[in-house]
Amino acid sequence: MFTDRKKFAFNYPGSKVHPVTWVQGSGKRRANAVNHASVVNVYAGFTRLGMTKLHIVAGTTGHKTAHLNQKGSMARNITASEYKEVLEQTLLPEGRRLFGTLGISSWVLQQDNDPTHKKAPDIVKQYNLKHGCSIRVLPNWPPSSPDLSLIENVWSFLQSKLDSLGCQTFHAFKAALVREAKSINRVFSQRLFDGMPSRLQECMKKHGDLTKH
Repeated sequence: MFTDRKKFAFNYPGSKVHPVTWVQGSGKRRANAVNHASVVNVYAGFTRLGMTKLHIVAGTTGHKTAHLNQKGSMARNITASEYKEVLEQTLLPEGRRLFGTLGISSWVLQQDNDPTHKKAPDIVKQYNLKHGCSIRVLPNWPPSSPDLSLIENVWSFLQSKLDSLGCQTFHAFKAALVREAKSINRVFSQRLFDGMPSRLQECMKKHGDLTKH
């Protein structure tokens, strides 16, 4: 299971505003710019058998969290305590559900090397003992390696879907994100996973440099 966190920014009406535009003569640039866009901050996992549900976390506009930052204030971004919640409430049970459709109880969870993820192996170990499964955390995932994580392609797909919808309110945007994530089917997932061997080969051929993926 590839996992990741992604912030989706709401840009009315669903199209990006470029920082550079041309004007004629001494004309004045009139393109609007969003300084502080509303965002939906989510975690999810992606497997050959489909995608987990989204887990909305701190950093989402209007989202209240019980988790605190190091200063004792309400966290504005993911914390280690909230990531524990993400694992126990979404990623691990959703993984059991997805892999369980084929009777699989032993699988690997990939995560990036965010500092809030350090306790994941201990959390997964306790989860295994409680639920009688055999999940392990993939060790030593290299930094700055989005080319190897299939969920990056999922994020790009969801972003393009949201851009095409042109949602007029943040509430509609947030609902559309959840709906489009649920629509990702097993055929889509399998196609991405089938391309993993060639993705790895290209990465090795370029000695870890940027690939087309």
